[in-house]
Amino acid sequence: DGFEPQPAVLMREGGAVARRPDRGVRGAAHRVGGDAVVQRQAGRLRLESVGNAIDMAEAVAANILGAGQPYDAKPWFWSDQFDLKLQIAGLNTGYDRVVTRPGDGGAVSFWYYRGDRLLAVDAMNDARAYMVGKRLIEGGKSPAPQVIATAPDLKALLKG
Repeated sequence: DGFEPQPAVLMREGGAVARRPDRGVRGAAHRVGGDAVVQRQAGRLRLESVGNAIDMAEAVAANILGAGQPYDAKPWFWSDQFDLKLQIAGLNTGYDRVVTRPGDGGAVSFWYYRGDRLLAVDAMNDARAYMVGKRLIEGGKSPAPQVIATAPDLKALLKG
């Protein structure tokens, strides 16, 4: 499309472009699409989801209005596979520990950590684990792995 990447570009691919807050770049280009290449600690990663498109649109709109904040993707996904609902919060790349937490009626969730940092939650038919995990990740909170494994009520982890 004639766009030449520059260091000020935070992401670009498949119709998504957002600039970092003004770093001496004249003018600004804001385009939003359903997928983007985002810079993560482990490198570049392509995200394609409706949730990402909505989050990116909100970030770009805020920046057009002067927020001056880089887009910080906090990915989430879901998929219905026959009688299984898979819900994912975060990205499980670079993990070194997985906590498996059984839920009610055959539900299960997998909590991915790097050291003591919660990276992601994969929940199968366990909407409560997904929602708690998503909120913890968005809030930058990382309960200890042994707490996740044994907590009688995950929702209580959101307090405090």
